[in-house]
Amino acid sequence: MGRLFHGQAQLFFDQSFDHQDNKATSSGAPLPLTGFILTVYYTVRMKPVQSKLSDRQERSRRKYEQLKQRLLGIGPICLGSIVRRWMSCGKKECVCHDDPDKGHGPYYQWTRKIRSRTESRMIPEALIRLYREGIRNHRRVDQILELMREVSLRAFDAQKKSSKRVTPIRGKHD
Repeated sequence: MGRLFHGQAQLFFDQSFDHQDNKATSSGAPLPLTGFILTVYYTVRMKPVQSKLSDRQERSRRKYEQLKQRLLGIGPICLGSIVRRWMSCGKKECVCHDDPDKGHGPYYQWTRKIRSRTESRMIPEALIRLYREGIRNHRRVDQILELMREVSLRAFDAQKKSSKRVTPIRGKHD
């Protein structure tokens, strides 16, 4: 059901033109007042105006904004993994060579890939918490980005369904 819209239009018709060559009379005399004004009153039933975004698109937009806000709350990120290791030393008479369970350590090693190459670095125990938090944050970023991709794809699909097919305008060379 639509709503009614009432309006008024005034149209001015000027009949002082010479309709044969479509220009004003050129006698130099003032033009006679031969025009008239027509006032029209009308009522039109208007269809309800739909919002530019469908409900589905609006939900997708809100979800995307929420995900962006979650990204802003994430702290430092760090790619890689941490391994706790016990190592044997270079002294032949040390007990670490006789019993593998009696190695030196624990030592912490952070490993990551850079340009298809593995890079490892020993890190002090005091920084383990910081690195682990960075790794967790990196995983959260990956999860949020994946959700953002899914939401975007759903929004694209909703837009595709709601838009009408547009026929291209053909030029001279088509």
